[in-house]
Amino acid sequence: MVHWITAVLLAPLGAFSVPFAIAAWLCYCLILYMIIFSKGTGKTPLA
Repeated sequence: MVHWITAVLLAPLGAFSVPFAIAAWLCYCLILYMIIFSKGTGKTPLA
C-alpha cells in the first residue's frame, strides 16, 4: 500500500511541490528499508 501511495500520488505531486517531493523520498526510503530488512516470512506489508 505504501508503494502505491508513493508511486501514484506523492511522486507526481513532488514534481511540482517540494513538500511532496520530500514525502515521496522518505516513503521510498521506507519501502527500501522494508524490502532490505524483511525477515522473509512470506507476508509483505506493501501488498
